[in-house]
Amino acid sequence: MTELVRKALFSENGAEGAALTPSQEDRERLNLTGDALSHVDNLLPREARQKDLPPFDENYPEAVREAVEEASASRFYVVPPFGRLREQADEVHDSLGKKYARSGDLAIVTLLSVLEGLSDEDVAALTLPVSFFHGQRARHERARSLHLGHPKLILEPREYSIARRGQLQVRTVFYAGTPVEEEPPVTKFFSVPTSEDTDEEDVLDDFERLLRQGGGETAYGFVHRGQMDPDDTWSYEYLSPERQREIDEIKELGDVHPLGELFGVKVGRHLLKDLQEIKESPGEGNIPWLEARDIRPDGTLAYEDTRVSVKQEELEGGRHVWLQEDDICVRQIGGMRSGGGGIVAGRVGPHGAPAIASHNVLVLRPREETTEEDADLALQYLRSEAAYRHLSAQYAGETAIHITVGELRNLPVPVADEDLRGALRSLTEAAEQFERWKQEALDAASSLFDHPTAEDGKMHVLTTGRRTRQRLRAAERQDDLSHRIQTQFPYPIAYRWRTVAASRADLEGYLCVLECAEVLCCYLATIAIATSMATGKEIGYLDHMGGRIAKGHGTNLGDWVAILREVRDSKSFRKLPDSTPFYEVTRFIPDGEEADKALSSLKERRDDQAHGRGPESDAVPSAFESAKEELLELLGAAEFLSEYPLRYVERTKPDVIENCLTYKYREVMGDHPLVPVHEETIDQTTLESESLYVVDRSGSLHLLRPLLDRRRCPVCGTWSTFYLDSYLDDESACRLKSMEHGHTTRDREATEAFRKTGLLPNDG
Repeated sequence: MTELVRKALFSENGAEGAALTPSQEDRERLNLTGDALSHVDNLLPREARQKDLPPFDENYPEAVREAVEEASASRFYVVPPFGRLREQADEVHDSLGKKYARSGDLAIVTLLSVLEGLSDEDVAALTLPVSFFHGQRARHERARSLHLGHPKLILEPREYSIARRGQLQVRTVFYAGTPVEEEPPVTKFFSVPTSEDTDEEDVLDDFERLLRQGGGETAYGFVHRGQMDPDDTWSYEYLSPERQREIDEIKELGDVHPLGELFGVKVGRHLLKDLQEIKESPGEGNIPWLEARDIRPDGTLAYEDTRVSVKQEELEGGRHVWLQEDDICVRQIGGMRSGGGGIVAGRVGPHGAPAIASHNVLVLRPREETTEEDADLALQYLRSEAAYRHLSAQYAGETAIHITVGELRNLPVPVADEDLRGALRSLTEAAEQFERWKQEALDAASSLFDHPTAEDGKMHVLTTGRRTRQRLRAAERQDDLSHRIQTQFPYPIAYRWRTVAASRADLEGYLCVLECAEVLCCYLATIAIATSMATGKEIGYLDHMGGRIAKGHGTNLGDWVAILREVRDSKSFRKLPDSTPFYEVTRFIPDGEEADKALSSLKERRDDQAHGRGPESDAVPSAFESAKEELLELLGAAEFLSEYPLRYVERTKPDVIENCLTYKYREVMGDHPLVPVHEETIDQTTLESESLYVVDRSGSLHLLRPLLDRRRCPVCGTWSTFYLDSYLDDESACRLKSMEHGHTTRDREATEAFRKTGLLPNDG
């Protein structure tokens, strides 16, 4: 720490320095121990002088200013006296109290006096208590300091303190002697790591790098651009780019709002009687008085274990905070939960009221417009380390935080977007259904003797038990990826996977694996093209692909992979918000992940097979098993497709007067082509009959024609899904290929539609 101050303050050749420290008399009077200032001699250059600060009396501010003005030095290191103004003699307190009443801190009185004495070219470094750097108490003094100078650098040691009645946490701030006028001004922050964490030379090198930089970050520091705001906490953690990145990360969940927009925030009150008397008579009455200790780290509220309960009549007329169902209770004095975590908070359940909140409990009451999902997400966030870091950053490194109503109201919290809100809602509904099933099974198990005859009781238990066992088997199958693919993926993929699952480890089975991989990638690429059409983003590879198809070349796995990787790597697609339809396809298989390696391997296997380099004889079984595992890895990465139903619209009936449309459709999901017909009414009047659509999470339908077309196969007569295989120039027709069976058919009418999608060039 000493070496860092020396480098920052005395790095310029020829700069004269001086140190100002409390006199021996003041050190003894203010309880500064003998080693509190031992570092000063090591810090100063040989030619610099150490001087005593004037005695702290009613003339102290003027005397300090004059001492600075009259000094021949241009660089100052100041260790101020530490203590409160109210602890000084009455005449001193009465004289200085009015001007410095807001903070009442001797160190801050010294800071402002030193800044008043600095000339434009001077720099002063002052070691100040952390209380100056945060909170409303010192806000006025931070603002005054900005009118007198500019904070160039703030050093935050993690293990440095001044010995005064124990250890006083301090930081060192460097002020230039005149407020900065250039735009934007910069302030550099450096967090000094502990000696056990790093090598001292590495720290010094990093600090020197920060001093040279005009912006950006180093390993332990960063450059804050812009005028310092006295309302902010002036700390490394609070202003660091990492904290802003954390807030930006939260925005991925949806919008970010101050918590006060979602909840009313109140703080509980003391009971209107002697606290000690109450403590001596626990259990009296029937209204629990919930204290901070009763909010457990796991989020439960221990109403039955409160130290105090009060008769309701004793509370009448008092302005108490009565808890209501769905209120969130927060410990006002915060600390990290055992083993890490966030703020200790819990929700009032349906059986938690009536109860009243103590003075050390903050109560968040959801506003009328706050949804249950928003309240759930806010509680989860409060209990996270991210929320604790955000709040604790305002306390400039103090070991405990005392959360105020204002701080909690201003805490930025995520508000779920519609997709996330729907997912949270479905999880809650699923948990409630599981709870009902659990209760049904328990009731049946305990009702054997609750029926008219023993035979009736036995039959009831057997019947309910059979249904419970069926539910259990169905639930266990959902943990099997193969089962989920066959039942919840779009039909072309599910059907192809069923052929793989039923295959032997022979060459035919190996080819089934490769064909399933191609169908999967073709379907994903089709969704990517649909996304580009919905957002107006271009896929450059389509021009190249269209030119090849027009020359008679067929589509292949390499084409679909190229489309997927261009969409994944494209900057324009990466900028799309996560509310974009089929957003996951733009992030499909990040580079280097196991699924990406599996895709590359399957493509290589497909290429080898097409060029006669595929496995033969004894190598086939192991190749089949390896390729099947790779395919499962790829299918697992594409499981988001189960969230987007593939629909075949059979008939439509628009209602122009009501501005709506009723349509009949089949949900073409799972591995069976025959599925029931459903009916739905939507708020639009345009929808194609006999066409395939894919439904996004908002419920909007996106037309897939001509990219995918459902029709009866002319070869086998089954309903199949066709895609563009090649173009027959001599017939001016497209050859379409079945995803399910590989059969082909010709279609002249589809040519123009393919031109408009970019899969065929406009010049034919």
